[in-house]
Amino acid sequence: MLYAFTGDQGRVNVATSETAGEYTCAGGKCVLDTPAMELGLKDPTGPNILLWAVGITGSGDVDSAAMSAPGGNLIPVRVLDASSQYLGQQAYGTGPGRAILVPVDPLAAFTEYEVTVSWQAQDATYTQTFSFTTAPAENSVDLEPTISRQVTGGWRIKIVLRSTAPDDTFTVTGPHTRRIITVGSSSSATLTFAPGRWRLCSASGGPGTRYVRASTCQTLTVSKYRWNG
Repeated sequence: MLYAFTGDQGRVNVATSETAGEYTCAGGKCVLDTPAMELGLKDPTGPNILLWAVGITGSGDVDSAAMSAPGGNLIPVRVLDASSQYLGQQAYGTGPGRAILVPVDPLAAFTEYEVTVSWQAQDATYTQTFSFTTAPAENSVDLEPTISRQVTGGWRIKIVLRSTAPDDTFTVTGPHTRRIITVGSSSSATLTFAPGRWRLCSASGGPGTRYVRASTCQTLTVSKYRWNG
């Protein structure tokens, strides 16, 4: 049987990167020893994927491994198998049939990857295939009323909008008015606000993007002589 551990949530929401922090201890002394260090890679790498080949006859070492992104683009990967001193010193296990697959660089967010691993046994070659999807990228949004001037019928106020994800949606709801504006990831909107209470909301990310859904709202109170929010 061939197994793979990509993360605590199975094949979804897999971390895009990893900086491992395992230590090897001997003779009362512990030193940092990670897959990236063993492979001569710089942190952070892509997620460290644990592989098992259980019940096959022979050494059970990985003969080859490949990872591809949508469109078939190959992702550079490296493998630590049972011949590595690192695996022999970790609680992860010793002996044949164990390996760690390490993408050389962090992966893209919210992307599906295909993996093929070839295990070499004593009498045959076994092929392991699986796919996983990385987690959406972190996202944050913010809005801030800034420069203003009094105009006929209210106040002209500039709202500064900030969003990690692109295509921020800015919604303005007030007295007899509701407007929805799509702006860039870091932009602004200058609007006229009549006296009354206004609700300003900004949101971005979510389905159809590579970012976590994030939103924020703020109440703006406008009078004839001043405004606050």
